[in-house]
Parts: sequence; structure tokens; C-alpha cells
Amino acid sequence: MTVMIRKALEADMESILKVLRSYECKVIHPVDNAPIDDDYGHVITVINELSALKLENAFVAQLDDVIAGFCHYKHYSSDTAKTTLMSVLPQYRELGIGRALQVARMKEAHEKGYRKMLTYCDVPKTAVWYQKNFQYVVLRTEPNHHMLHFLSGPDGPIWFIHHGSKDEYLKVLECDLDAYFASH
Repeated sequence: MTVMIRKALEADMESILKVLRSYECKVIHPVDNAPIDDDYGHVITVINELSALKLENAFVAQLDDVIAGFCHYKHYSSDTAKTTLMSVLPQYRELGIGRALQVARMKEAHEKGYRKMLTYCDVPKTAVWYQKNFQYVVLRTEPNHHMLHFLSGPDGPIWFIHHGSKDEYLKVLECDLDAYFASH
């Protein structure tokens, strides 16, 4: 199985939404070809950040004609990028696709001059994965929250919310990109 990691395109929008839905993301504002999810309103607590996902900072993992994964990062500060979302369709997990997506976004952020990458992680197993594979360190924990995102599509914005896990707290992790790439 050959996986191609490439920049996301507008033509990938429907497939990207399918991947994101597999990661507890619910579409809450319909546009053409993006029907609203019936159960978007349950289990929402606090929305404390609005996040614009720009395809120029997004990658997809493609296997033949299937978009199996998606990731994104954004500007956080002058020297720090922040991961926003990453998901792989359930049937393609544990195959190294998430790792390849993570390396792609870290590499591009580093090439753009970012020295650090910040990650908010609400799944304990995933936080350990970041630490073990990418030299992340835990900066702090904070109460879990849900995030309101939008993707700009050809027909306008597609709004969705990431419900996150049921854990009460999330970990805030940071990677020193210079140190990571010096050792890899």
C-alpha cells in the first residue's frame, strides 16, 4: 500500500469532511454538497476559539483514489505554529499515515521559519504518541473545550465543531522543531 502525502485541494473538500467526521467533527452550517449533521448540537460545552482552516496549510493522505487522512496547522506566534486537526479514517489507522501527515506539517512549518509547534491534545494515548515520536514536551493541562472551525470552500465557508474526547482536561504540548529536525 503506497500512501501519498500531498497538499490539500478544494477538490478534496468532500473527502476531507468525511475524514473529519470520523474524528468527532460535526458540520453545523450547510453549503452545497456539505449536508448538516443531525446530531451536531449534543454534548457541546464551551466554544472558546474560532479556527479558520486554510487549505494552504493542510495536507491529505491519499491511497489510490481514497483520501484516508487530513491534517492542518496554523500560525500561532512569530516563531510558533499550532496544529489544529489531524484525523485518519478508522480503517486506515495504525498504518503510519498519521505519522506521515505529522512529519509533513512539521517540515513545512519549519521551512516557513517556525521554530516550535504547539499541539492541544485531548486523548492521553495521542499525547504519548506526540511525545514518543516527535519530541513533544507537556507545557500544561487545561480544561477541555470544543473548537469551532471553518473551511473555506468554493461555495463559501463550511462550519463544523470538533467535540473532542470525553476527558476533562487536555494537554498542551510543544515541539522544538529545530531540535527535532537536527536529530532526524
